[in-house]
Amino acid sequence: MHRKSRKQQTVRFLYRSILFLAVFAIALFLFFYYGNTQSFLDSTQKMILFVLSHISVSLLFLSTITLILEVYLSVFQKMRFYLQLAVPTLFYFLIGAAGTFISRVILFLSSGM
Repeated sequence: MHRKSRKQQTVRFLYRSILFLAVFAIALFLFFYYGNTQSFLDSTQKMILFVLSHISVSLLFLSTITLILEVYLSVFQKMRFYLQLAVPTLFYFLIGAAGTFISRVILFLSSGM
């Protein structure tokens, strides 16, 4: 029986966490968008953006760690499967960066200059 190493199990756990955070960030962004069209209260919109910015920062952090581990496993351990997983991880990194940037800019502009 082939037993997976700790690094492989860590990458699987991190990848599932990234998927959860990415879906949650997209759902919060859609919730914010539909809240604008439905005229939610300003405080509710700011709370959604605040949570979105924190989720996106967490997504950035976890996707960076996962990307480093995937590159390590694919280059040094000769596991090419993890190089294929690095492409969606990079996409999730970009989702986190966009979510952080957009939510922070909107929060900054809504607080007044």
